[in-house]
Amino acid sequence: MDWLASGKVEVYLGSALFTLEAKEKGLPVEIIQHSMKDGETMGLGGVCCLTLMNKAPHPNATKVFLNWLLSKEGQILWQRLSKTNSLRVDIPKDDVHEVFVPKDGVNYFMATSYQYQDPEQAKALQKLIDDAVAKRK
Repeated sequence: MDWLASGKVEVYLGSALFTLEAKEKGLPVEIIQHSMKDGETMGLGGVCCLTLMNKAPHPNATKVFLNWLLSKEGQILWQRLSKTNSLRVDIPKDDVHEVFVPKDGVNYFMATSYQYQDPEQAKALQKLIDDAVAKRK
């Protein structure tokens, strides 16, 4: 964020949470607002993966933990501690920054979805970024 605020780099690509926190602290950074033809962009806040041990000594313990983590109670705690929106719609969102909470009636483009992780989609995303940066100049 320091590099972005000082102009050393022009683009930061990652969780918007860090940008919002930097902006709230007074750094001169902005999130580029944009709209896409098929819907607004909604990322997952930088959390993408869960890794499990192969041949774990107690695989049922993993199942119990995952069931709890995905439960209402688990997602409320995870959302509060990670400062990232849970996609569960039956939990309160008052501890999540408003930009991470999906709005009713909006069709979102999930930029972090597995279907956009192939090289051609990465090129399309890079073009989107290049076009946005070009508009700012």
